Amino acid sequence: SQLKSAWESNSMPKMEMKIKGVINYKRQLTGGVISPITEKFYGAGVETSMHVSAPVSAQVSYRNGQVHVSIQKSEEPEHQREQPWIQYEVQPFTTEYQLSENVPMQKSRNTKTIESRELVREGEFNLEKYLGMDMTLKMRTQEPSVDFLKLWEVLKVNIP
Repeated sequence: SQLKSAWESNSMPKMEMKIKGVINYKRQLTGGVISPITEKFYGAGVETSMHVSAPVSAQVSYRNGQVHVSIQKSEEPEHQREQPWIQYEVQPFTTEYQLSENVPMQKSRNTKTIESRELVREGEFNLEKYLGMDMTLKMRTQEPSVDFLKLWEVLKVNIP
């Protein structure tokens, strides 16, 4: 992150910020039994992960009793390619994990993702008209209760 401050005059302070905020969150919930005979863990679990990345530039200035805020996509070369701002994943799994294995449970060859019987549904919505930024919402899910068209209508009504 970078922060600059400038005073154009006593009544017009100005501040510029370049922020490369990144947050990663991962949670794994596992339950099962350990067999002392086979020295294996037999279990099931779910791994949830979220990645948030927001490389932006912002200017805050004060003029004539008003605060002006301008937020823009970072102009840094490494941020000029398409990249996700928010990514959320849920992976349910089962495992037959050898306790003497020297790898994490998720990377074990006997850990299998539980596939849903629901079909994968995908949707892509351009948000440029609503946010003024070249941004696309991409969704991929097997959750049957997610209605893309309803979600899109709610977004169109609630985003000015």
